[in-house]
Amino acid sequence: MKRLIKHPKYIEGESLAGYTYRLSKENRYSGITNLAKKLNCHSLQINKNEFNHTMIRRLSQLSDNPIESLKSGSTNTVRLMLGDTLYNHMIQRHRIKYCPICIEKGELRHKWYWSLYPYTVCLEHSVLLIDRCSFCQSYIGIKDFMYGKCSKCNFSYKKAVTQKVDQSSIMYLAQKDLTERLFQSRNSIIFPELSIRRYLSLAYHSFYLIEGMNSFLDNTTPIHAFIQKRSREQSVENAITVYSNVFWMYSDFPSHYYRVLQAFQNLQNRHSYERKTNYEEILKHPQFNVIKEAYEAYWIKQLNERKIRKDFSVFKSNQSLLEKRDFIAREEIKGLYGYGYKKISGLADNNLILLNDKVKGSSKKYYVEKTSFEQALKISKQYITRREAADFLGIRKDSIPPLIKEKLLNEYKTPFSNVTQLLRSEVTGLMKRCRGEQKEPKPQNIFFHQALIKYSVVGLTIVKILKLISEERLEPYSKLNSDNLAGLFFEQHQLEQCISEIKKEKTVIEGYYMNDVINMLHIGEKAMKVFMSKGILLPEKVIVLKDGRKRYLFNKNFIDQFIGDYLSIKQASIEYGMPETKIRHWIRIGKLHEKMHRIGQKYWLKRSKIEELKTL
Repeated sequence: MKRLIKHPKYIEGESLAGYTYRLSKENRYSGITNLAKKLNCHSLQINKNEFNHTMIRRLSQLSDNPIESLKSGSTNTVRLMLGDTLYNHMIQRHRIKYCPICIEKGELRHKWYWSLYPYTVCLEHSVLLIDRCSFCQSYIGIKDFMYGKCSKCNFSYKKAVTQKVDQSSIMYLAQKDLTERLFQSRNSIIFPELSIRRYLSLAYHSFYLIEGMNSFLDNTTPIHAFIQKRSREQSVENAITVYSNVFWMYSDFPSHYYRVLQAFQNLQNRHSYERKTNYEEILKHPQFNVIKEAYEAYWIKQLNERKIRKDFSVFKSNQSLLEKRDFIAREEIKGLYGYGYKKISGLADNNLILLNDKVKGSSKKYYVEKTSFEQALKISKQYITRREAADFLGIRKDSIPPLIKEKLLNEYKTPFSNVTQLLRSEVTGLMKRCRGEQKEPKPQNIFFHQALIKYSVVGLTIVKILKLISEERLEPYSKLNSDNLAGLFFEQHQLEQCISEIKKEKTVIEGYYMNDVINMLHIGEKAMKVFMSKGILLPEKVIVLKDGRKRYLFNKNFIDQFIGDYLSIKQASIEYGMPETKIRHWIRIGKLHEKMHRIGQKYWLKRSKIEELKTL
């Protein structure tokens, strides 16, 4: 492709649309139609400054300008910076803006970044860009601009009156910040780590919060952030209001940010929930974590001040935020922990929690300071019920009171329960003391519950076993992977020795059981019942077991006295060294008349009478 006769140099920052009009005029074309044909495109593409790679290559050949230089002047460069979605929101395709001082002297030039809707101030001259004819207020297209006058009223754009912008103002600073990002400088005023794409994405999502409010800069100008592309609201004045408010919102962070959130909270708009959700989308990206933390901190503060509930959307999507609040409301305490007002008052009276209660009509609302309540919950976990203690030890609930009675465990009155409780540490300590060495049991070993069943008749109880262990009279072993009393087992011979000792102890303390008396008298159960039926040996106490069986307890002194007073023929023969025939002869001739005839197939002779006959 042949280059054109005249090929002016492309000026950095110039839009390709503007340069194409300059190139057309230099070569005395009546318009850009001919150049559009050479670029193999429609003139509308040129007017919108949307030059693709093919168009730029052809333009380079025609104008003898390097492709790399020309590429920066197309809005496709902006598209690459922002991505398609933001580009469509931020670029102005059919209207242009300009700085009247920039074009006051010399050749008309249009800058590519003037096409960005947020860009509203010429920083070089500190003036507001103009987007309408100063005489007839018509919006300006690139064609009219490049020919220097309004096609509707013939007004010369160079004659437009300028409007200065104070360099210390938020408006100017907002534009300076935007420009720094646009040209990839690191001198941005707020959040310098954000690229132009990230910043404008943040700005766009922030529209959901500030839309419809009055400007925070003058409190009178309404903010119209979401506008139709061809609407008259898409003006420089509106753009500078919107983006200056976004800049102000994130400056002096988070103070201004919280003022915006407070204003948004006060809106009471029926679309508020949807708009808030749309804003929160941007906070999902890690680049905005600082803002997200401030956002969450604001709503936590509102929750602490009871201005919102814990089912607010922010907390629904992130339940862990509730851990950061200062107070817990009545409904949650009742629902999650089952603590009613009476119990909560008890905790407050015991200085375990800080309570903030209010009476409103007949209802009582209250809030509990979270840290103190969590601390109280930790203390409450130190205590357990009798049922929990029994489950932990692997025994029945009704076995706990005897342990308390024997001081193996203690019970405590606490504000956490209407009934007494046990200290968890004491229960675990008892189990630890009784566990013994862990090993696999052998067939001859006897387990804890087996021992209780087998030796219940001689009074072996849970209390007794635990006392025997604590007194080191009985050595326990634990089955591997067992963590309660059910896994304990003992050596058979050692347990039987303990049982023998228990019997002796019970005899001293309580008396003789029927089996003991039978063994001492060397008789059977039938003979024992004859003694009882004749009223000779009567139990002092009858114990009825849970299964209905009866146990007979005889007075020790009485039984000992009976054994001392009476003896059988065989016992007399051995004890006094005389033949049984002689004793039977005395019985036959009536000399041993103080006797009990044939109980248990035996004669029971009076000891004193035998001693008397022996001396004769």
